[in-house]
Amino acid sequence: MKKVLLFASILFAGVAANAQINKGQWLAGGTLGFSSSKAGDNKTTNINLNPNAGYFVINNLAVGLEADYGYSKYKTKVAGADFSTKTTSIGAAPFVRYYVLPTAQKTNVFVHGAYAFGSTKSDDASSVSFNAFKFAAGPAFFLTPSVALEASVYYQSQKAKYDAERTNTFGLAVGFQVHLGKAKK
Repeated sequence: MKKVLLFASILFAGVAANAQINKGQWLAGGTLGFSSSKAGDNKTTNINLNPNAGYFVINNLAVGLEADYGYSKYKTKVAGADFSTKTTSIGAAPFVRYYVLPTAQKTNVFVHGAYAFGSTKSDDASSVSFNAFKFAAGPAFFLTPSVALEASVYYQSQKAKYDAERTNTFGLAVGFQVHLGKAKK
């Protein structure tokens, strides 16, 4: 019941706001993502933190840069014994974000694309460079004219320098964006 009331409060708070996604506005915020997968004895857990900043070059379209921080834990059994490894990654990702609905909407839908590059380090190996592309989409609920709460589904395809194949991940993320600049009338 508490979750239903929280969701309704967020939804109705968004009805009282007008979004600022016009040319000349700035946005700053970020997302927190989580994914988990299991296949047999293999289990992988990923956590991603992506702070970002961008600028609206035209109404509804922002370009910017996000930082990529990732943590991954892989667990399996090898010859009956438990084995695990932890990996951290850090990188940068230029991005493009488009809000689909007209600028006056209190609830909007966004699509987001980015190309990331950086380095990853496992506890059992040296640092290795990587590149990745990612896509995300979801609703943005404008709680005030300047603050949006977001939920998204994302897909990321990453390849480390010496890996033969790409690692493909689907996941969920939540985040917020603060929209800065003068409101357009």
